[in-house]
Amino acid sequence: MPCRYGGTCIPLDPRIGISYYCLCREESTGGNCEYLKSKLQVSTTAEIEITSSALIHFINTVSAVKSFKRHTLFKRIPTNEQQIRIYTSFGHNLAYMQFQQSTYYLIILKKEPTYRGNDSTTLVRSNRCPSIRELFDQNILSYHWLKRVKHYHQPCQQRYDLKCFHDERQMCLCTEDHRADCFQFDHNMTYNCNEYNYCENGAQCFYEGEGCPQDFMCVCPECYYGTMCQFSTSAFSLSLDAIIGYQIQPKTDIKRQPVVVKLTIATTTIMFIFGMALNICSIITFSQKRVQDASCGTYLLSSSVVSLVTIFIFALKVLSLLLIQIMSLTNLIFLYINCILIDFLLKFLLACGDWLSVCVTIDRALTASKTVISNKQRSKRMTRIITIFILCTTVLLVMHDPMNRRLIKDPVDQRQWCIVSYQDSLKIYDTIINTMNFIVPFVINVISAIIIIVTTTRHRSSAQKRMAYYQLLKIQLKQHRHLIISPCILVLLALPRLILSFVSGCMKSTRNPWLALSGYFISFIPSMTIFFVFVMPSKLYIEEFHASLRRYQKRFSELFV
Repeated sequence: MPCRYGGTCIPLDPRIGISYYCLCREESTGGNCEYLKSKLQVSTTAEIEITSSALIHFINTVSAVKSFKRHTLFKRIPTNEQQIRIYTSFGHNLAYMQFQQSTYYLIILKKEPTYRGNDSTTLVRSNRCPSIRELFDQNILSYHWLKRVKHYHQPCQQRYDLKCFHDERQMCLCTEDHRADCFQFDHNMTYNCNEYNYCENGAQCFYEGEGCPQDFMCVCPECYYGTMCQFSTSAFSLSLDAIIGYQIQPKTDIKRQPVVVKLTIATTTIMFIFGMALNICSIITFSQKRVQDASCGTYLLSSSVVSLVTIFIFALKVLSLLLIQIMSLTNLIFLYINCILIDFLLKFLLACGDWLSVCVTIDRALTASKTVISNKQRSKRMTRIITIFILCTTVLLVMHDPMNRRLIKDPVDQRQWCIVSYQDSLKIYDTIINTMNFIVPFVINVISAIIIIVTTTRHRSSAQKRMAYYQLLKIQLKQHRHLIISPCILVLLALPRLILSFVSGCMKSTRNPWLALSGYFISFIPSMTIFFVFVMPSKLYIEEFHASLRRYQKRFSELFV
C-alpha cells in the first residue's frame, strides 16, 4: 500500500495522470501520508468548563513579533475525554485554545518554534487570557485604541500571575519583566459554511480549511451544545437527551458506561419501583366510596392515576434513550413516535399533576372556610368537570411541543437526536406557559396553607373567646394537621424545582451534568409522594387503606381455599 500510517488509498483514473490519492489520518500528512505531524496533548481539569469543540490557534513568531504566521484548526472534544490530542504540521512556538467566542487559554509559549515532536500541557485557569474589559475601568476603555494601548503594561505590572490578555484586534503576552508584548490577531474566522450550514440555533459554522474542506465545526452560543448545537440546556427546555445524551457511549455495555449513566439507571429503577407501588396504594385508597363522597376524593384519585402514568412514562423515557443511543437504533418510525410522544406526555402529565394537587388544596381551603357546595351530587359533578377541564386545557397549552419536534442525524457520529426548536414568538409563549405551570401552583399552595391555618383558628377563636389565640392555633394545627401538612409538603417539593429553574440558568458544560440531572429527577418526586403527602397524615385515609388491604387479602385467600 502506498499510503503510510493507516492512510486510506483512493484509486483514481490513471488517464488524468494520478493513479491514487491518499486520505491521511489526523496524525500524518504528505502525498503518501509519510510524515508524522507534531502532537500536542492537552490535559483538562475540573476547574475549566470545556465545551464540545474548540479552536486551536498556532502561531510562529519567527524572529520578530511583527512578522508572525498563524494557522487555526478546530477540534471536537468528546464528553468523556480527559486528554485532548491535537496534531499539526505547522511550525509554532505559541498556541492558544479558544472556547466559544472569546474565551482564550495560553497552552504553548516557547522561544523556538516546534516542527516535529510531542508536547504536553494542562489547561488551567491561570493561563486564561481575559479581555481588556475585565482589566480596565470604563474610563480607559473609552479611549481610542492608539491611546488605550499605552496603558497595556499596567495589568502585567499589577498582576504577576497574568500570562496574557486580548482586545478587539490584538493578543498580548506578559513578559518576564512584566511588560505587555502585543501583536495583531484576527478574532474572526474566515472559513464560513456559506453553501450549507449544518448548525442549529444560530451557531457559527466553520469549515476545516479552504479549497476542499473535509470537516466542519459549529461554535455554539451559550446554553447550547452538541455537534450541531442542537441541544438547548436552558432550564425550562432541558430534556434528558440534552443532559446525558452525549454521555452515553454507543455499542458499549452498561458496565463500561460513565458513572452518570449508571447512576441514572440506578436512580430511575428505584424511583420506578417505589413510585409504582406507592401510587397503586394511593389509587386503592382514593377509589373507595367513603373517600369519593368528599369532593377532593375525585381530585386525589385522578392525581394518583396521573402520577402512576407519569412514573411509567418517565422510566420508559430513560429506557428508550438508552436503547436508542447504545444500540444505535435506526428504525425511523419508532424513533419519530418516540420523539413526538414521550417528552410531550411527560410535560403534559407533570403539569396535570401539579394542577390537580392545587385543586385538592383549594378544596380543603374552601372546606376550612365553610364555603363548599352543600349538595354532594352537584359537588361531584363540578369536580369531574374541573378535572376534565384541567386535562383538556393542559393538552392545548403544551400542544406546540410535539408540533415542533423533529429528528436530526448527526453527520459526525451518525446518531439520531430528537430536538425541539421554536420560533422567537413561540419561545416566549413556551417560557410563559412553563413559568405559569411552575409558579402559579406554588403560590396557590402557599396561600391555601395559610388560609387553612388562619381560618380554622379564627372559627375556633370566635367560639372559645377565653382561650388565647396562640393556644387555639396550636390545637388547630394538631387537629387539622392532615389538611396543613399536605400543602406545606407540596410547597417544599416545588422549591428545589423553582430554585434550579431560575437560579441555575442553563447547563454550562456537558461534562458536569449533575445539577441539571438532579433537577430533572426532583421534578418527578411529587409524582411519587402522593401516598406520603395525602394518605399518611389523614386518619380517615389510613383507615380506608388498611380496610382495603384487608378486603383484598380476604379475596385473595378465598381464591386458594
